[in-house]
Formats: sequence, structure tokens, C-alpha cells
Amino acid sequence: MRRLLVWLAVLAVLGVGGWFGDAALRDQAQQRVAASLAEQLGATGVGVRLGGWPFAATLVTRTVPSTVIAARTASLDAGKRALALTDLTVTTGEVALTGDELRASHVAGTATIDYRSLERLAGVPVEYAGNGRLGLSYRVALLGRTITVAVSAKPVLDTGTATIQLTEPKADLNGTQVGLPIDQSVIDSLVKPIEVHLDYGLRVTGVTPAAEGLGIAFAADRASLPLT
Repeated sequence: MRRLLVWLAVLAVLGVGGWFGDAALRDQAQQRVAASLAEQLGATGVGVRLGGWPFAATLVTRTVPSTVIAARTASLDAGKRALALTDLTVTTGEVALTGDELRASHVAGTATIDYRSLERLAGVPVEYAGNGRLGLSYRVALLGRTITVAVSAKPVLDTGTATIQLTEPKADLNGTQVGLPIDQSVIDSLVKPIEVHLDYGLRVTGVTPAAEGLGIAFAADRASLPLT
């Protein structure tokens, strides 16, 4: 009986030591991934949680079953334009390190695009107009001169074309340089869809306008990110 208790004590010590060693490996890997993401995405306040137990096994398989990533700020390419993001959160399924690239499955995330970035996508000034609507300013020829026409519209995501459709457009006379009613056909001709094609195989799945920026949800069955 005494010998059994001694063996149990030895196994317990070894188990605890293994746990601490595994935790140290996980922490080191999380810090390295966070640093790489910070450099690749120009991110700040990056936190990474890597799943899997024992974590030491990932040194052999070079995969983890899940990840959770958060960043206070980040930059994400949308075609040829960079989007400034805040409050970025991402969850994934299995992530594999292949050469100098991370490949992730079942990616889902949320972030907020600031309106200055959205202006670059839209090509016109954009701000929050309240009540779930965006305010946009257009320069048009009217009454023999070029004027600014303020329009508010409800953004609706078209996932098929990866564009934000500006629906129910209305002229905002308080922000327009003429105090006269503007024909709705003129307003309808002004508003154009905003393209939101994201890099790394991501697609936008939802948009929510708010005072601090345009909230987006995004996802991908598979996504890849080169590591520097």
C-alpha cells in the first residue's frame, strides 16, 4: 500500500510538471502568433488563445484545433484599399501552419470599420445618420451650378455581389445646399453600391451601422494568412 502511494505521488508530480511545461509552450506559441499577426495586420492590442491538449502535440502535427483572436485595432485589405478596423474578434476551427502560411477552417469574426475607411470604398463622404442609416454627400449639377446633396440611406448587404446596397435613399435638405425638394429620381441616380471584397478568402456576412463606425460580420470556410 505504501509503495502504491509513493508511485501515485510520483505520477502526480510528473503530471503537474507536464502541465506547467505544456502551458509554457502554449504561452510562447500564443505570443509568437500574436506578434506575427500584429506585424501582418498592423494590429494593436492583439490577444491569441490556441486550443488543443496536450499542446506539445502541435509541435509534431503543426496544427491546433481552434483559435480565438482579438485586436483593439487592425488593418485589413479590401481589394486595393486598406480598411481601418477596431474591436476585431475572430474564431476559427482547425489552424495548420504550412510553410510560411497559416491556413484556417471555419473562420468567423466581427469588427468595426471606421467611416473614413468606408469613404474610401464609397468614393464620397460617409457618416452615421442615425436610425440605422448612413449619411452620404454627393456633388451634383443642379439649377445651373454644382452643389452638395446630402442623402441618407439604409445599408443592406448583398452577399451574392459582396456589395452594400444603399436602400430607401432620401434627400436631407438640412445638409443640402439648396432648400428645395429634389426629385427622387435624382437621388436614386446618385447612390451606388459599395463594394466590400475582403482579402484572405474572407467574405462579409452582415453590416450594422452605428455612431462609432460600420459594424461588420465576416466568415470563411477556409482562409489563409501569410506570416512574415
